[in-house]
Amino acid sequence: MSRTTSVVRRRSRAPEPRTKRVNLACSDAEHEILRRAAESAGISVASYAAKAALAVATHDIAPLPASDTDLLQRFQHADTALNRIGSNLNQIARALNRDQEVAQQQLAAVLRRVAEAARALMEAGAGIARSRVQR
Repeated sequence: MSRTTSVVRRRSRAPEPRTKRVNLACSDAEHEILRRAAESAGISVASYAAKAALAVATHDIAPLPASDTDLLQRFQHADTALNRIGSNLNQIARALNRDQEVAQQQLAAVLRRVAEAARALMEAGAGIARSRVQR
């Protein structure tokens, strides 16, 4: 009986071989943040750092200053509100298409939420525009 062994080579995820090295220094806390993010993405810390740096350098993503995290959360809350509004509007449309009555209170509540979400989006957008001008 002959036994064969095969060598398993790591498949490169980069479109071309990466032959250049960059030395990145970080604190223990920063390294832990990178390690967790890389683990979540299923890649090495070095690959994660390279992908993140290249994404910023090629303008695939824009770094978000810590001062803008509040604005981002406001956009996320508005997005959640808009998804709920969409669900409510679908329920109202379904009822109307079945010739069912829709309570004025229900319609007024949905329209009020639409106005609130639109206002929240406009305020968050204005906040981002202001922060960009100040930089």
